[in-house]
Amino acid sequence: MAKQLLVFLISATIIFLLFIVSPLITYNTAVEESFARSVSIVDKVIKNPPGQSDAYLFIDVSRSKKLVELEDATGNLSITDRMRLATFFSLITADTAIRPKAVICDLLFDLSTEDDDTLQRAMEKLRPLLIPFGEDDNGPLLPVFKKIETGYAGYLQSSGWEASEKLVKYHLWPEQNKPTIPLKLKANIDGENFARSGGFIWNGKGIYYANLIPSFTLRKEPAYAEGASSFYYLKELTDLFQTQNKALLAKFIRNRIIFLGDFENDVHDTYEGKYSGTHILANVFQSFDKGENQITLGWLLYVAIFSMLVALYVYFAEMRDLEELTEAKRKPGWQKNAWRLFKLLSITGVLWIGCFFSFFKFSVFLNPLLVMICLGVVLAMKKRIQFLIR
Repeated sequence: MAKQLLVFLISATIIFLLFIVSPLITYNTAVEESFARSVSIVDKVIKNPPGQSDAYLFIDVSRSKKLVELEDATGNLSITDRMRLATFFSLITADTAIRPKAVICDLLFDLSTEDDDTLQRAMEKLRPLLIPFGEDDNGPLLPVFKKIETGYAGYLQSSGWEASEKLVKYHLWPEQNKPTIPLKLKANIDGENFARSGGFIWNGKGIYYANLIPSFTLRKEPAYAEGASSFYYLKELTDLFQTQNKALLAKFIRNRIIFLGDFENDVHDTYEGKYSGTHILANVFQSFDKGENQITLGWLLYVAIFSMLVALYVYFAEMRDLEELTEAKRKPGWQKNAWRLFKLLSITGVLWIGCFFSFFKFSVFLNPLLVMICLGVVLAMKKRIQFLIR
């Protein structure tokens, strides 16, 4: 009995540690994608969260383009009309009593144009404002506006064995010099700085996993929220604000987080479908702001209890296998195979239920990847380790 109890406690401790370590893995797997998608779908069916929010304003620049000549004189390129952007920024900064909470202009200003000076002057009056920088095979893609605060807007993709090429986990601080736009946005709004060590980040309010599986509650459809539109095209909104109606301007702008981006061309695959890069940044920020990757004592206690339940379930399943071995000669092969299939499915179901309640109750995705791998190894080698539970 003492030996069995010791094995149970060791198993529960190992499962607990695997749950805690799993979110640190940056590699996106198909298992994580399927778990995240199914958990998210059921959670949304139960909670029915709104697809838009009056806290945000999304502005699509895809229909405000201008041709610029390339420096090598090989032709022209269509980019966002920077003079129209400058006009829009000037309109929302004209009245100091009407200010947005923050503005994220998710456009890669890597080409110089004749309108850059005008746009930079307009952007310098707007705080806080964030613009992205990216990277390609040749290195960083930095914007031409050197005085405007930037944040990294890229994310890691995985390919290879059992990989998911879709966005599952978003790393908030992938490298020392790459704090992302959602991380910088939260720091600007909260007025606190973050520190980073390994796969963890923290500020004065808590410790967080740097890897975050966003919940994607802000939908990609151009829907409308109560009180004011959550989605507009840049030209429409600029023309509307030029009426100089302060009440209308306040209705759209005051204390809202404004995201500008190209929603038609900048589109990415995620575990919940295709989303614009701007909507990805907004959903990552909202999930981060809600603490969906925060490590709390309550969540750690839940993971510890759930780890013991998983260890107990696997223990009794293996005890049932020992009983089956004593009656193996009396039962046909299909019954034994059916039991193995049921055991595999039931363990997967137990893990899914635990992951679901972790997100439903604590708003934290519980990653089962390493636990499933470990259990798979144990089940594959069970004949060599069964003596431990006899």
